[in-house]
Amino acid sequence: MSECQCLCHELWPGGCGQKICTVCNGSEEVISKMLVDDREPQPNAKYPDRENIVEYLIQRDVPAKFERLDVGDYQWWDSDNMPVLISRKSSDLLPSIFDNHFQEELTACVNFCESAGGGHIWVVSEGPWTSGNGLVKHFKKQGTNWMKVNSEHYGSPRLIPGLYISLTLSGIGVLCTNSIAETADVLSVLYQRSQEGWPTEFLSGRRLPTLKRTTNTKVAKLMMLCPRLPEKVAIALLKEFGSIGSLIWSLEHEPDQLTKIKGFGKILLERLEESLD
Repeated sequence: MSECQCLCHELWPGGCGQKICTVCNGSEEVISKMLVDDREPQPNAKYPDRENIVEYLIQRDVPAKFERLDVGDYQWWDSDNMPVLISRKSSDLLPSIFDNHFQEELTACVNFCESAGGGHIWVVSEGPWTSGNGLVKHFKKQGTNWMKVNSEHYGSPRLIPGLYISLTLSGIGVLCTNSIAETADVLSVLYQRSQEGWPTEFLSGRRLPTLKRTTNTKVAKLMMLCPRLPEKVAIALLKEFGSIGSLIWSLEHEPDQLTKIKGFGKILLERLEESLD
C-alpha cells in the first residue's frame, strides 16, 4: 500500500501517517500511525539507557514512529478522520505555564483541530503533584515502591487542580499517569478507542441510537447530543457543516445557519443548546 497523498498533507506537515486514507479515496481500510515528536523520551548519546516511548507503544500494538512535530507531542487520526492531539507534561508543566509555552501549545492544537473541522485534544500529566508549606512538588517514579522529588515550585495548592478543571471545562481531556510506561498504557487504550469509534458503556443511559439510514457514527453521536433529533435531519446537518465540531461552532456563533436546515427548527435548536450547556 502506498502512503496517503490526500488533503491531510496540506493540514499536517508530513501527512497524517494513514495508508489508503478515507479522505483520499473513500476506502474503509485505514491504518493510522501514531506520530511521536522526536523530542519525547528515547535513548541518546547523553542518556543511552533512557526509556523509549515508541518502543513501549509498539510493544502495546500501537503503530508508532518518531517524527519532528510542530503541533502536540503525539498525533494521529481517529476512525472518523478527525485528528487526535496529545500534549505530555511532566515536571515541565508549571514552568511551561509560567513562561506561557503551555498556553501557546494548546492554542496551536485548537487551531489545528478547527482547520481540520474537528478533533480531540488531551493533556497527559505524568508524575504526581503534591503541595505543602507553600510549595508545589512534582514526584518521579523510581522502581516500583517509591518516588523522589523531581522539582518544586512556589505556588498555591489549588494550582494543579484548578488547571485540570479549567482544561476539562474547555473541552480538553486530562489523563494522569505516574511514569513513561503508564503513559504508554494510557496512549495505547486511547489509540484503540479512537480507531473503534470511541466506544463506551460507562454512561448506559446515553447509548448511541440505532441508525436506519446510515452507518455514520457521527450521525449517531449528534442524535445523542440532541434529544429527539430525527436521523435524516442529523444527516442533513452533518452534510452541511461537515463535522460535529463545526456544527457546534456555528451553534455558538451563527445559530441562524442551523435553522436554515429543513426540519431543524427553534425547538431542536434549544434542545441542542441545553444539551451542551
